[in-house]
Amino acid sequence: MAISETFNRSQFVPLRPLIGGMNTELPPQQLPVGTFLDLQNVGVSFGGLSRRGGYSSFIQDLPTIDNRVYGSPVFYDDNGNPEALLVTRKHLWKVASGNTLELLSEVFYANLTMEVTNAHATDDGYFLFTCQNASTFVSDGDIAAGDTVWITVYDDADKYAYEIVSVESETSVIVWIHDYTTSWSDTMLDDYNQCLVKIVAGFHRIPDWAVTKGAFVFTDNSSRGLLVYDGTSVGPYNATQTPVLTEIDTIAYFSDRLWIGSMTETGVDEWFRLRWTSVTDLETFPVSNYLDFVGQRTPLWRLLPLGNLLVAYFRDAIHYGRPTNIVNLPYDFTPYDTGNVGIVGPRAITSWLDSHWFVGQDDIYSLSATRALERIGTAVLRDTILNQDVDLEKTLVTADPENERIVFQFFSKTSGEVEYLWNYYYKTESWTREPYFGHGYHFGRMVNGLTWETSTST
Repeated sequence: MAISETFNRSQFVPLRPLIGGMNTELPPQQLPVGTFLDLQNVGVSFGGLSRRGGYSSFIQDLPTIDNRVYGSPVFYDDNGNPEALLVTRKHLWKVASGNTLELLSEVFYANLTMEVTNAHATDDGYFLFTCQNASTFVSDGDIAAGDTVWITVYDDADKYAYEIVSVESETSVIVWIHDYTTSWSDTMLDDYNQCLVKIVAGFHRIPDWAVTKGAFVFTDNSSRGLLVYDGTSVGPYNATQTPVLTEIDTIAYFSDRLWIGSMTETGVDEWFRLRWTSVTDLETFPVSNYLDFVGQRTPLWRLLPLGNLLVAYFRDAIHYGRPTNIVNLPYDFTPYDTGNVGIVGPRAITSWLDSHWFVGQDDIYSLSATRALERIGTAVLRDTILNQDVDLEKTLVTADPENERIVFQFFSKTSGEVEYLWNYYYKTESWTREPYFGHGYHFGRMVNGLTWETSTST
């Protein structure tokens, strides 16, 4: 609707609202969805638009084999001293002094070393190695497809990292991708008896983690079950756990308990099962402490607290967990009517303030304990969810409170990388994007406060 102002000569000058930009072809209320929304390299606040800041190099020594960043949590030891951690797809790192990375998981697998007894190149571009005494490691589950291996030539101090593509059998045959451009590839084929294969940091994948008092507990999605970093080293969380729980997809610390979901119990897949510890013993998941989501068709991907609720996310459903007065059932879960909408990937969700922000099958959503499920991504659907080049299951979502935004990262099927950061400014409910070619954006903050250990009495 036009706004008219009357001047001295009674001339009417129409001033149309500029909410749709300077498009003079159509009135503003009829502008197509997405018009004037493609803003790049700016931030949106109540004060208006601002130019985004630049990025500077912080850490440069991430190995190319494992460069997808999942998160940057902060771990506190028993004395309250903080440690900045970095979780990548298959490794756990500590940010040490001088902004260098210390591979925490290498402590756990540093001694699995095998001599190469045969080697040859395959037609499809792999190196096939036969390693002496590898069958013991294979049968124990210490070597599997997806693990990281290091190749070391006896007379060469350098180590070269590769990913195992498959383990053919317990006869010790291991296959991994090899780059033929390296100068020592011919040496490896001709003098394979001069090579060593060392398994270090053999995590298959780190789907999720939880921080408790003095412990950083994380899943490995393998036969190793839960693992823990206690400020010194990485090791099994509870080696005597019964039933044996492995290949766990999600974990959360909530209401003074640890909760895990979607797992294998003594060799049986329980993709729709939820388990929890007691309040007094966070290391043991009792046999009777479980709940099955009857009728679910897809695995439980994420558990996230939301106020006094615990929310379970599936690919096609969302369930609310509310406290009960039932013995041995601290929380009971009821489905939320979403019309078969869930999360598109295990990392396609984050929690910030009083809301969860996630990518669903048909839109981008926010979910709050005080508000209904709300669509927030309609304006950018064409270039994100509906883009045929986007690999939705790899989607990463992270909160950036410093810039008052939620960052949505969509991986390209063609390049395998994130090419744009899609930024949702939750205070102004606005979208912008910025060019970004990389492996994942995450925000981390560590506050070095006063602890009992650093205080001195007077």
